[in-house]
Amino acid sequence: MSKSFLRISALLSFLLAALTSAVLLPIYRIIGKDYVLSASLAYDLVDLLWQWFEIFLLALIAALLIVGVHHAGKVGAKPLYFICGGALVFKYLAAIAASAIVAGSLDLTVNYGTTAFSFLLEALMCVLVVFLTHRITATRVEAMTARTKAAKRLKRQLDAEAPLLPFTKPFCRKNPLQNVSYLAVGIITFFRLVSFVASEIAFSMMGYKFSWSDLPITLLYAFLTVLLPALIAYFGVYFLIGKLHNKYFAA
Repeated sequence: MSKSFLRISALLSFLLAALTSAVLLPIYRIIGKDYVLSASLAYDLVDLLWQWFEIFLLALIAALLIVGVHHAGKVGAKPLYFICGGALVFKYLAAIAASAIVAGSLDLTVNYGTTAFSFLLEALMCVLVVFLTHRITATRVEAMTARTKAAKRLKRQLDAEAPLLPFTKPFCRKNPLQNVSYLAVGIITFFRLVSFVASEIAFSMMGYKFSWSDLPITLLYAFLTVLLPALIAYFGVYFLIGKLHNKYFAA
């Protein structure tokens, strides 16, 4: 795996992680502590950007893993695992540090079990992407090798198959690697929606009554914080996979 690909992977993943946890999160905390600013649109905007960048980071990591594992193999992509895993760890550590700085001290009474659980879910998504990409690529190579040997024995010309990368269209069900990208973004969307519903239930249990008149606003907020950024994230994955493949692996 080329060092230039690893460098750009580290730059992009740690940059997004820093923007999410070391920039947007502390700004969100600071605005939330201000009585005037917390009632302004700035509070909602920063909250929106923070959640968007979390989704973008996970989608970026999925794209990097698909490209890296496809071209370098499960073993050859080990340096990429450290980069992607390090970015996820950095995101959570930076979030804890930023919250402690804004609060003035580290709150040891906070239950960090949910944080660890979130990290575990994100790590499992990465493992699944690696496993599926490796299996699809290995199966493709085995089939191509068998076809090549058969063509040589029969002294026939082997028809060239379309490569798995880059993706030729934004949506194509025939490309198994593109299906992996669908799955990755789908998992991210599912977990974010579950988190959204859980937070709404928690607010209701705290005394904030929910009525049917609140439903349109709730659905709009779910669209703005989960569905819309997930859609943008997928197109980002599609674009990024093509760019990375053409720049670092096309030769």
